[in-house]
Amino acid sequence: MQNIRKEGDVVRGIRTAIAEVREYTHTGLNFLLSDGSALYAFRYSSRDLDHYSLFYLVRSADAGPLSGVSEETKMLLDAKALANEKAVLVCSEKLTQGENWQEIKAGQLLIVYSRLSPRLEEIC
Repeated sequence: MQNIRKEGDVVRGIRTAIAEVREYTHTGLNFLLSDGSALYAFRYSSRDLDHYSLFYLVRSADAGPLSGVSEETKMLLDAKALANEKAVLVCSEKLTQGENWQEIKAGQLLIVYSRLSPRLEEIC
C-alpha cells in the first residue's frame, strides 16, 4: 500500500513493491487486491511454477449455475447465485470442467475493472 500511495498509481505501485520483494529469498507470491474500482490478481514464483498457480474465468450472464469439484481439496462447489450473472472468477485451480479458464502466468497481473473485462499486464 505504501508503494501505491508513493507512486500514485496502483499498477506502478505493485510493480515497485514486487521489485522490492524479489530482492529477498522466497518461493512464491500470489495476491488479490481491490481498490474499490478494480480487482488486481498477481502471480509470481521463483520456483515450482505449477505449485503456485492462478487462473481466471470470464463467465457470461447466460452461463448458468457454477458447479464442480476441487481436484485438490475434493470440495464441492455449487454457486447457484452466479446463474445469469456476468462474473470474473480468480482461483488457484480450475474449479469447473468445460469452461475457458485462463492461466495467469508467473509475473503477470490480472486487472478486472467494473465492466468485467480483464486485462493482463507483465509486471516482472
